Amino acid sequence: MAINGDGVATKVQGAPIRSGESANPFEDRFVAFVDILGFRDLVTRAETDRDTFELLRDVLERIDAQAQHLEEYRQLCDSPTPRHVVSSLPRTDVTMTAVSDCYFLSEKASDNEGDKSPWHLMAAVQALCSNLLAHNILTRGAIVRGGAFHRGRVAFGPAMIEAYDIEHHVAKYPRILVTDKVRKAIRLEEQVFWDGKLLLRDIDSCWFINVLAPPLSRWTAVSNDTPKDARDFLRGVRSLLEDKLRESRQLRHLSKIKWMVHHFNLVAAKYGLAISEDIESDTEQTAETHDQ
Repeated sequence: MAINGDGVATKVQGAPIRSGESANPFEDRFVAFVDILGFRDLVTRAETDRDTFELLRDVLERIDAQAQHLEEYRQLCDSPTPRHVVSSLPRTDVTMTAVSDCYFLSEKASDNEGDKSPWHLMAAVQALCSNLLAHNILTRGAIVRGGAFHRGRVAFGPAMIEAYDIEHHVAKYPRILVTDKVRKAIRLEEQVFWDGKLLLRDIDSCWFINVLAPPLSRWTAVSNDTPKDARDFLRGVRSLLEDKLRESRQLRHLSKIKWMVHHFNLVAAKYGLAISEDIESDTEQTAETHDQ
C-alpha cells in the first residue's frame, strides 16, 4: 500500500482502498465442497457396462439440475417480480458450481445486518447427498466458513482450499464434515427446522451431515426424487449397501462401506432395518482373500 500526492491510500497496482473498506477482497461465506467417491472406477466400468454409464449420466445431470434450480431461485428473488410473490420467498444467495465428480456450494455468512444462518446451504447439501445415496452414489466433503469469491462458475478463495483439504485429508469416510464455526451458526435451525436430525457426531468427535434420511427440507429450490418416508428410504439404502458389501473386493473400499453400514445400523435400528452382521463377516473374509 502507498500514499499518493493527495494523501489517498491505494493498493500497489490495485484499486483505491476507501475509508472503512476491508483490505480483504474475499466475502465471508459458508462453503461446501462435495466429491463423489469411486468416480474413476465408475467411469472405467461405464466403458463396458451400459447400466453404469446411465447411472453416471443421470447422477451428473441431477447435480447440474440442482445447480440450475438454485440459480433460478436466486434470480427470482432478485427479479422485478410482483412484490407479493417475491416477498414470500426465503431469500438466499446460495451459489452452486458443479465440475465433473465434485461441486462447490456457498452462501453469505454475514452482511450489514450481522451473521446469517447457512440453513439454505445445509438443506441443499443434505438433500442432494441423500438423493445420490438413494441412487447408489457415496459422497464425501466438508462445510466451512471463510473467505471466498463465488460467482457463477468462478469459485476460489481460502475457504475453498480449506474445504477441499478437510475432505481430502480428514473426512476419510463417506461423510460431509461440518466445522465448529458452521455447526454453531446452524445450531438454532438444526433444532427448529430439523428437530436435531441434520447433524450426527462420529466417534472421532467430528460432526457430519446426516444423509441417512430422505431430504429433510421442504425448500422448493431443492430438487430431489427420493422417497419422503424414512422407512422406505432406509429400506432402499439397506439394499444398496448390502450389494456394495458383496461387491467390495479391496479392504480400502470395504472400510468405507463398513463405516456407512455402521452408521446405517445406528440410524435404522428403531425401524428394525439393520444390516446383518453375517453379511459383513462374509464380505470381509472375501476381501482379505482377494488382497492376499
